[in-house]
Amino acid sequence: MKRKKRPMGRGYVRGTGLKSARSALATLLLAALLFFTAAGFTGSFLAKNVVVPVMGFLGVYEMPSPSPGGGAAALPEGETVAVTLPGYSVHYLQTGAYGVEANAAEAAGRVVKVGGAGYTLKDGSTIRVILQAYTDEESAKSVQARLREEQEMDSSVFSESKPETTVNVQGEEPQKEAMDAAVSAILEGQALLNQAVLADDEDAAREGLAQGMEKLVAARQALEEGFGTPEDGTPPGKLYTYLNDCILQCQGADKESGTVFLSKLRYAQVMLYHGYGTFLSSL
Repeated sequence: MKRKKRPMGRGYVRGTGLKSARSALATLLLAALLFFTAAGFTGSFLAKNVVVPVMGFLGVYEMPSPSPGGGAAALPEGETVAVTLPGYSVHYLQTGAYGVEANAAEAAGRVVKVGGAGYTLKDGSTIRVILQAYTDEESAKSVQARLREEQEMDSSVFSESKPETTVNVQGEEPQKEAMDAAVSAILEGQALLNQAVLADDEDAAREGLAQGMEKLVAARQALEEGFGTPEDGTPPGKLYTYLNDCILQCQGADKESGTVFLSKLRYAQVMLYHGYGTFLSSL
């Protein structure tokens, strides 16, 4: 007894259905790839990590082999590109300056207990205990006066600045763009953490911290896009290490609450400024 053949749907051609579906999906993915790539850094990330792998699975795109460097991007040999890094100016409110590390650590502990950063900044043979960082001197002096009047706490303002710096990094235009994107995100992160430490309540401060962390993670991703895992000792590698340290500090603050949260938030804010200055000085 012969089994009746089921009729195909209208317009269906035997043996071409899967191929047509793949072709249509490939066309959509190619359009998505072009759109995401044109959309900037975030789009490039989606194109690389979402669209391209699916196209490789469908057989319409040949996936490139991973670089043999174990996460390090294959940079052009002998090619360098100049990157201009913006300088900065910051004003620290310090509660004391010490010549003995143990004394500085004890003073930092007292500052932490009242919600200050308690960040110890080494300035030659002097160890400064920092309460908070400010982008303008007037704000720092205003808080200094309030601490003296309302809490009878002695403090002083210590200002630090670094000029704009131009450095050569291995690579070409994509590596320059990666460095530019990373530094731009760092500056945005600094501004958001400034807002967080000045917030009126913990919820607002926590929101500012989360937004600042997003910018720092974006900066790290930009470096990974341009350099893979940047080599230690190189300008991208130093910036990458600085970002990892700051992100860890922010994550630690986010796990706390109350006075401990405020102290760790302020520590992260000071670290974000001083660490960037240290990075510039190392170039």
